[in-house]
Amino acid sequence: MKKKTRLPRKEKKVKVRTKKSVSFFKNKRISQKYGSVLAIVILLFIIATAITSVILNDLTNKLDELDQKGNNALVLSEMASLFRQKDIRISDYILLEDQTAIDQYNEQSEKLNALIEQARGVAPASARDILDQVKANDSEMNRIFLDLIVPSVQRGNEEETFSSKQLSAYLRSQTIDHIDSLQEDLENDYSASVQEAKEAARQSLFLLILSVIVASLVSIIFSKWISRVVESNLKKVVQVSTSIAQGKLNVEPIDYDGKDDIGQLTYAVNTMADNLRSIVSELLIVSQHVDTQSGTLNSTAVEVKDGSGQIASSMDELAQGAEQQADAASSISELIESLNHQIADTHRSGIQLSETANSVLRVSEEGRIQMEQTAGQMKHITSLVSESVEKVQGLEKRTLEISHLANVIQAISAQTNLLALNAAIEAARAGEHGRGFAVVADEVRKLAVQVDESVKEITGIVNGVQSETANVVTSLNNGFNEVQKGSQAMQHTTKTFADIIQFVNEMSGSIQTISLSLDSISEGSDKISSSSQEVASVSEESSAGVVETAAASRQLNKSMEEISESAQSLAKLSKDLEQSVKQFTLA
Repeated sequence: MKKKTRLPRKEKKVKVRTKKSVSFFKNKRISQKYGSVLAIVILLFIIATAITSVILNDLTNKLDELDQKGNNALVLSEMASLFRQKDIRISDYILLEDQTAIDQYNEQSEKLNALIEQARGVAPASARDILDQVKANDSEMNRIFLDLIVPSVQRGNEEETFSSKQLSAYLRSQTIDHIDSLQEDLENDYSASVQEAKEAARQSLFLLILSVIVASLVSIIFSKWISRVVESNLKKVVQVSTSIAQGKLNVEPIDYDGKDDIGQLTYAVNTMADNLRSIVSELLIVSQHVDTQSGTLNSTAVEVKDGSGQIASSMDELAQGAEQQADAASSISELIESLNHQIADTHRSGIQLSETANSVLRVSEEGRIQMEQTAGQMKHITSLVSESVEKVQGLEKRTLEISHLANVIQAISAQTNLLALNAAIEAARAGEHGRGFAVVADEVRKLAVQVDESVKEITGIVNGVQSETANVVTSLNNGFNEVQKGSQAMQHTTKTFADIIQFVNEMSGSIQTISLSLDSISEGSDKISSSSQEVASVSEESSAGVVETAAASRQLNKSMEEISESAQSLAKLSKDLEQSVKQFTLA
């Protein structure tokens, strides 16, 4: 058995700095770091956008002022134009004296007043004085036209009209000069505002470009710095991982004091290195142990294989015996089942025999009663025949009294005929035993008929009565003898019926005893049949179990062959594993 060797395990722990991290930024995840850089860039862009927005807003205000100043310039131009038009209307009226010129003049005056009020609302304080002067000149011009020129024209005073016209022309020139001065000031102010707007636009463009450049520089600087930090630490992790991949497990742990993704990756790599050292050391020990145990397993598998082969052969023999036992149990079950049917048939026959015996007993009892009745009747017939003999014997003595005797004989004949009929009926009831008595009864009946006929003819054949009387006496004696014999036979038959009834009673008791025994035998045979069926079933199950056990033994033998082959393969694999583990450098 090989000696177990345990490789030294190099205990390395991840170094943890005791001082606090210089920057909280190191504890952020990489995505959070790049997100922070992006947030700074976005913040710079927001600040630049805010400043640019302020400048653009100021530029917008200046442009609005320029627009207003442009509108004011248009208003001043329109005011100057209206003043000129009013002066033209004055000239038109002087030349044409048309009321339309006055109406147009009034309309233009109203427009001019509205424009003056509009200009005063937006004009600075310095311009308002000039606008007031323009308004005053307009009022004076209106007075000159309406109060001086119009009346003078209507009167035809040309001199007054000309002087008033010169005065209005002067007011026109003065007012236009005021308006021109306002326009000139407005143009100068407009030019200055345009310059300021251009300067503000240039400043906005410059600030926007500057903010983009600063944000880009800041993002580049921070990205480079973060990438450099991440790359330098990732290089350490890659170097250690490459060494581990090459089987060099004796690497120094990576020193990193952050808690970001790199810190977690560093901790994972350091932990992986420690765990791999532990696992490889354990694998080396396990491979040696497996190599040793695989040999033991191989030898055990061979022994179990041999034992399972013997078990399989024994199970085959046992399966054959169990199968024969199951066949024998099945045959016994079939024989017992057949015996059970025969017992059941015998039991049914016994019941039928008992019923038949009861019927015979009942019929015999009825026959005995009838025989007793017939015996009584035979005694009565015997007495009648004896009386007839005595009367016939006395017939010879009373020949002289034939008429009287004829009547007596006729009565006796009728009674004899009735008795013969009754005797025939009783003989018929007696059946085979009363056949002889039936013959006698029939003869008696015939005799009675003959006697009756003789009585009818007695008057004509009185002479032959004596001879016939002798014959009658003889016949009656013979009949008397036959009646006595029949009576004796009837008594013997009655005794025979009594014996038959006794024998039938004994036979009925025996039949009942046999029937009860057959009931017990039938119950016992049912139990035996059920037990034999159970034995057959158990035998079949045992046979099937033995067959399955034999198959399992053969399967076990096959499995042990596979286990033996697997043990050999395991031994080879353990050696390969040991060689593979030795490729790792643990110290």
